[in-house]
Amino acid sequence: MSLGYDAHTFSMKASNRTVLVFAAVAILLVLAPLFLRLPLIETRGYNPDELEHLHWSWCVWRGLVPYVDYFDHHTPWFHFFLAQFFDFYDVERLPEDALGFTFMARRFMWIAAGAMLGLTFLLGRSWRDARTGLVAALLLGNTAFFLAKSFEIRPDVPAAALLLLSVWLALLGARRAVATETETGTDPGGRARLLVSGLALGAAVMLTQKVVFVGPGYAAIVFWLLLDRRLELPRATRFGYALVLSVGFALPVAGTLGYFAFHGAAWAFIDSNFIVNTRWPGLPAGPFLVELARQDPFFVLFAVAGFLLEAKRALTRKAVLRGEPVVTFTTLSVTVSLAFHPAMSYHHFLLVLPLASLYGARGLLRVVETVTNRVRGKALLATATLASGALGAYALSRLGPPELILPGFAPFVIGGLTLALGVCLWRGSREAALTIIVVLLSAYPLTRLRNTFDRGNWGTTQAIEYVLRNSAPWETTFDGFTGLGMFRPQAFFHHFQHPHAFMLQSKEEHEEMYEALRSGRAMPKFIFWSHYLRDAVTPEIAAFLEEHYVPTGLEPIWVRPFDNGAGWWSDEKTRYIGWVPDQDEAPHVLFDDGWRPPSEEFGLPIRRTRTRRSTLTVPIRYPRDFTVTIRAHADPESVPFGVELVVNGRSAGLVDAVPRWQDYAFPVTVHQLRPGFNELELRFNLSAENDDPSKRLELAVHSLKLTATAREEAP
Repeated sequence: MSLGYDAHTFSMKASNRTVLVFAAVAILLVLAPLFLRLPLIETRGYNPDELEHLHWSWCVWRGLVPYVDYFDHHTPWFHFFLAQFFDFYDVERLPEDALGFTFMARRFMWIAAGAMLGLTFLLGRSWRDARTGLVAALLLGNTAFFLAKSFEIRPDVPAAALLLLSVWLALLGARRAVATETETGTDPGGRARLLVSGLALGAAVMLTQKVVFVGPGYAAIVFWLLLDRRLELPRATRFGYALVLSVGFALPVAGTLGYFAFHGAAWAFIDSNFIVNTRWPGLPAGPFLVELARQDPFFVLFAVAGFLLEAKRALTRKAVLRGEPVVTFTTLSVTVSLAFHPAMSYHHFLLVLPLASLYGARGLLRVVETVTNRVRGKALLATATLASGALGAYALSRLGPPELILPGFAPFVIGGLTLALGVCLWRGSREAALTIIVVLLSAYPLTRLRNTFDRGNWGTTQAIEYVLRNSAPWETTFDGFTGLGMFRPQAFFHHFQHPHAFMLQSKEEHEEMYEALRSGRAMPKFIFWSHYLRDAVTPEIAAFLEEHYVPTGLEPIWVRPFDNGAGWWSDEKTRYIGWVPDQDEAPHVLFDDGWRPPSEEFGLPIRRTRTRRSTLTVPIRYPRDFTVTIRAHADPESVPFGVELVVNGRSAGLVDAVPRWQDYAFPVTVHQLRPGFNELELRFNLSAENDDPSKRLELAVHSLKLTATAREEAP
């Protein structure tokens, strides 16, 4: 089977061994990095955007309406999709389930990234030939922006896959429509493909409104279908094609708008997604394009060269009859619109790079073809060898220390490949030369992939677990842009108070926020005092937070130890260890990881100890002599064992565990305590009758209470 396109591509026949080698190498270089990323799902560091999207998905699952009950500036389908999976995870109570949910979401992103690569190949093959598709997928998978952003939990990844699906189906639909109308006068397949293409585009917009920047390209496609006489189709037929494409696009948009209209939020949906974002602060595209050129210069070079080479034939009669304006118009639209984007980001390029990689593939193939056709003498051999040597030197320079990939052998491998490339170019061996080129182009990206394994998420996961362990599902947090409270409610309508969001709020909103904090109407248990929040809030709010919140020791988490001066705090109030919704104003107790998640036993909210040393952090406003009473229940099979209370490193006594509800009382003197945080540690000791070290010693603890005791006056 011939998969060639025209005189400007190579013939690609199964009987050609070098073709099969090239195809195998290209497929390996596309798939290997994709599958090597699987272990990163649970270890790679989190981008704050990922936790932001998970938080908003959780809000949807809890029944909140976006744009009305909380601020969001993303179209909602991604959050609606993820919300369907919360029923399978106890994210509010179990830290391991919360993290498991993030890993599940990342697996979806991995699948979507694979779909992007696969659809890039399919689009390239349909647009030109299989070789173009393979090289395009390889170039896309090698880019730094794709490597960094396609793995993150964000709507841009599935939206980019849907955009590619839409362009591919529009290309096939337009091509099929022209062919069938010309030959038979009927066209079921063409209209169906155009309809599904519109549906995919509308769904992509409802995943992220950034896709609207491809709108001018699709408008051009509609006008092309209506007005280009070279299609030789009746006007009614042209109108039918344009109509099914437009209707397909309108259905997801109209359905979503109808949903929000039903909830009285139609204008909020439009304003938050399409008006607020025009005022969103941010950088223009220029710095990101410079970064793209710096990270992947050959990608940019080949893409520009390929577009210039292909542009001259983009609207020829032959190209029109093959439906190629679909690819041309969409690529122009997403590229030219970069100049008009109000606030660019790295992940926006996920919508641009796949289409650009098609032209990058064409540029690379045309360069290889031209060189192998013309290199036929010693002078040109020297030129080709120098060019291949430059490519090899670049690849080697970007590898870094040789031991990163091939200890001690990298220079020899690169040198040998560049020499072989020069020989292949001189002899006109296109496939062999192309195989060596794609290997050289992939050398640095593979090293870049290897370096991503060094960016761990341990600190973030510890902080997430701490927040879940030490706050109830109804207790609020105050965040800038860390996302550490992703499965906890936020104190204000704007859930993420980073500088960009804060700048969009009015002076009156800032004053109302300060008044809510000062009066106690808003009393977040935790604030995440990172530079995002510190740099955003007003000086008055910052001063208030620094006065009433203190570091937990796990940055950037700060906790409110008392009541912000509201007056209801008392050292002697009962402190419940489990979750008691009616006790929002009870004094805090903070837990280390020696405690199991909250649950209910014997009809009471409790929390079980998990180790033989379980620590409570207990804020005390005014230290004095107290009796510390811990109400707990020991399992009958675990007794006898001793229960010791250690306060700030000093023992307060040892009592025997009892297999029923029991108040364990320990006298604590003022000298053992300090204002602020005090560490109370429960230690369990084996008795002479129970000396089996493998036996599990646990208490189900219900509450802790401090009772002031009066000292006897000396006579």
